[in-house]
Amino acid sequence: MTNLLAFFCGTYLVAIAETVLAQWLDIRRATPSLLALWAIVWVASRKSPPRRASQMGIAAAGFIGLVFDLNSGGRVGVGVLAFAAVAFVIEQNGPRFRRLDPLLRTLATAPLVAVAMLLVLLGNLIAGESLPPLPLALANVLMIAVYTACVSLPIWMAAAWLIEPARGKK
Repeated sequence: MTNLLAFFCGTYLVAIAETVLAQWLDIRRATPSLLALWAIVWVASRKSPPRRASQMGIAAAGFIGLVFDLNSGGRVGVGVLAFAAVAFVIEQNGPRFRRLDPLLRTLATAPLVAVAMLLVLLGNLIAGESLPPLPLALANVLMIAVYTACVSLPIWMAAAWLIEPARGKK
């Protein structure tokens, strides 16, 4: 129950932070996708024993994608599918991803965010949303992915520091 409460409170706070900080974190119309980062961190930090836990991680990422859709003003459902797809990839590679050190997790975050944002871009394109020219939109996706990965480094470092004492006690 406490994990569920932490998830909803965390999602709410990250959505507020993404909305409020967007104007200050803007670099050439690219801001880090804090909700995508939250989805990746949440799914990657979960233990993956049974199949049900894997499904819960994908559902959690889908919910974060719904919040992303509502925040971005795009079509509802596009972010849900994009974030759930990225969560599926993380769940399939969970043990390997969890063994990475913080710097390698940071490097792995960039392509995960890029895939999520590309899927959102593709979904909006299929849905008929008005978008900037495709080369500009693709460059923006890459800038968002790199920017989000850079923002993720201190988060992965803090997560490693929190987990490290537990590893030392075993």
